[in-house]
Amino acid sequence: MKKFFYLASIAVAALVMGCTAGEEGGEIQQEEYTPATLTIEPAALNVAKTAGAKATATITSDSDVLSVEVDYSAASWLSAKLEGTTLTVTTTAANPNPVTRDGIVHVSAGEGINTTTIDVTVTQALEDEIAPTLTLGAKEAKLTSAEAALAIISYESNMTDVTVAVAEDGKAWLKAEKDDKNITLTALSANESSAERSTTVTVTAKNTKGTTVSETIAVTQDKKAAEGTIAIGATIEGGVLFWISEDGKKGKVLYPYGEKLAWSPKVINGASADVPEAIDAEDGTVNVAAMKAFATANSVDFAATFPAAAYCDNIAGGGWYLPARNELVTLFEAYNGTEAGNATVENHENITAAELAARLAFEGYILACAADGVILDIKKTSGDSAFSSTQQSATNAYYIRWGKYDNNHGGKHSTARYARCIKVVNL
Repeated sequence: MKKFFYLASIAVAALVMGCTAGEEGGEIQQEEYTPATLTIEPAALNVAKTAGAKATATITSDSDVLSVEVDYSAASWLSAKLEGTTLTVTTTAANPNPVTRDGIVHVSAGEGINTTTIDVTVTQALEDEIAPTLTLGAKEAKLTSAEAALAIISYESNMTDVTVAVAEDGKAWLKAEKDDKNITLTALSANESSAERSTTVTVTAKNTKGTTVSETIAVTQDKKAAEGTIAIGATIEGGVLFWISEDGKKGKVLYPYGEKLAWSPKVINGASADVPEAIDAEDGTVNVAAMKAFATANSVDFAATFPAAAYCDNIAGGGWYLPARNELVTLFEAYNGTEAGNATVENHENITAAELAARLAFEGYILACAADGVILDIKKTSGDSAFSSTQQSATNAYYIRWGKYDNNHGGKHSTARYARCIKVVNL
């Protein structure tokens, strides 16, 4: 009995001790927050411009757990590794840029919540000094005598630091500006003198080390036009002159406004909208007369049936009409400054500097004629288009697109194209 009692007492004691241990073990023990110490010397590294260039730094920490990682933004040209407490960074590619470039290396010490991280900046030197280059599309520019006359000259450079400066003798009458591909020269005043006036514009490209290269543009503004001289762009009888006959006695002018209107509906009185006599490519008055005759013969309202032609026909003062196909081509050539066959068939933003200058000048003529006038190409991408009065088929009529030049045909019923009106004037 004594032996049995002794063994039971040991069991109870063990059970009591186990419960006590269990209670103590049941308490949540939180990890102590003691960040690892970490210093790096030097804290920023510089490496040479070439691939394989190296630099090192010494790491000091109270933790033996160290790690290193190159930031993704520099992973294409930089690597890093640890050997004991030495950090070594190595370039895996040469710097192709005309400026230095920076990469970040993340160095960490410790584990879990006690991890400490420091970012080391690695700067790679710029490549051998890159000589600046500069090429001008032209080294001479001629402006008309008018105020706001302009010329645009393209340029190319391997530098982003490009400046333009007008010589002192031209600052009173000439402004020079640039974007990323063109230099725009604008006359600040009309030349009222009987002689030309001229100046120079210096274009300079500079690299990061201060080395420069310069080119000079010789700019001349025409003398005041003789009394009675009439030129393309003049305002005559409420329109902009865009064509002059060989004998100088006749001209054609563009009405400064326009509206998007259909040529005709798809069908007229339930029948074909074919106007077989409206096919003249040279004289829009012939086509408009054919439309009027068609309306009479078919007992339909001319204005409701042929909106674009009627818009021109109803302009105050009379004589205005929807131009024929080739009359619109002639208008485009005045607008673009080239023959149609030599036009750059690209969106507005990709045409040549000379074409851009011509277009901007013609827009100026329209707005000088009417401050609230409608320029030919408002979209300035592939561009707006305008119907001619020349029929292509029972369903289509010819049109001209002003931005990315096109001489084509489309559905007569479309209201996406403008009616642009012209008339013949005596000079």
